Amino acid sequence: MNSLNISKSDNKLDSARYSKYLFLLVFALLVLVRFTHLSSDPPAKLTTSQAVYTDPAAYTLSARNAVLYDDPNPLGDTRFPLFERSAVSLLAQPVFAILGVNYEAGRVVALLFSLSTILLIGLILRRHAGPAAAVFMFALLFLNQNQFHYGRLPFMENAMVFFGVSSFWIALNVSASSSYNKLRIVAIGATASAAFLFGKVHGIVFLPVVALVL
Repeated sequence: MNSLNISKSDNKLDSARYSKYLFLLVFALLVLVRFTHLSSDPPAKLTTSQAVYTDPAAYTLSARNAVLYDDPNPLGDTRFPLFERSAVSLLAQPVFAILGVNYEAGRVVALLFSLSTILLIGLILRRHAGPAAAVFMFALLFLNQNQFHYGRLPFMENAMVFFGVSSFWIALNVSASSSYNKLRIVAIGATASAAFLFGKVHGIVFLPVVALVL
């Protein structure tokens, strides 16, 4: 009887270990594909909007200027102060300083946000819906053309969604009954607020939703 229980326990451990490896493998493949041919443009028929070609450079312009000229706004332009203070611009500065100011580095900024978001969603699903659900989500995103292309562009929406998902991850993974509950509430509020303060203003929709899970 004891040997049977030990055998079942070992099988559970093996299953958990294999599901973890599969989770990491599929996510690694997702990362590898996203970093392939960073200099390539989105397909012409992806959207009728010109934003995919014009907006990424505008969102990272302040970071470019800060790295090249030690001044994020050397011309004193007062029209786009939110771009200068966005999370995309703040992250782009160290990325540009390390990788240089170029097209591919801008894509890296976008991928740091979008891939982190995907990983957080995968961790949430793995814990609350099971490893199969997380791997299935990775597989769907692996095949999703819109997420592939928009996730590689330094849009402020990528930062907005990252902060919103981060707030959910904290809310669902840190117990409200723990001794860290006050810190947990502050962290949830800070990340949810950052979604619209340092991302896009319509990220404010995260606040009432996050309030429901507190």
